[in-house]
Amino acid sequence: MSKSDPEYKNFKEAYDRIVPYFQDRFQYIADDLIFEVFQEMNDRQPEFINVLSKNMLDICELVRFFAKCFKKANPVVTVSAQNKGEDDKTTRNSGRNIFNLMVETLSQIGNKLLNTDPL
Repeated sequence: MSKSDPEYKNFKEAYDRIVPYFQDRFQYIADDLIFEVFQEMNDRQPEFINVLSKNMLDICELVRFFAKCFKKANPVVTVSAQNKGEDDKTTRNSGRNIFNLMVETLSQIGNKLLNTDPL
C-alpha cells in the first residue's frame, strides 16, 4: 500500500484496523510481504516481550492473530532467500518456509515470555 492509497490515511489514523485488514486479505497478500511481516515480528521479539510482560491479557490477542494466520497460511509455501541478501548457500537454494517462520516466531515469543521476570 502506497501513501497515495486512500486506505493509507485511514490506517494512519486508526492502527486498530491494520490487523483485521491483514487477516481478511491474507490470501491476497504476496508471500514475500507476509514473510517480511513475520520476519520483522521475529526481529522485534524484545518489544513484544516488554509489552506482554506488562499486560498478559494482550497475549490472547497475539495468539488469536497467529491462529487466524495459521489457518489461512499454506504450509508448503517458501520464499526465496536470494532476494533477502542472505549468504548461506543452503538457505539460498531452498528458501524459507513462511509457516515455519510463523511457528518459530510465536514459540520464541512464548518461551522468552515464560522466562521473563515479572518485576
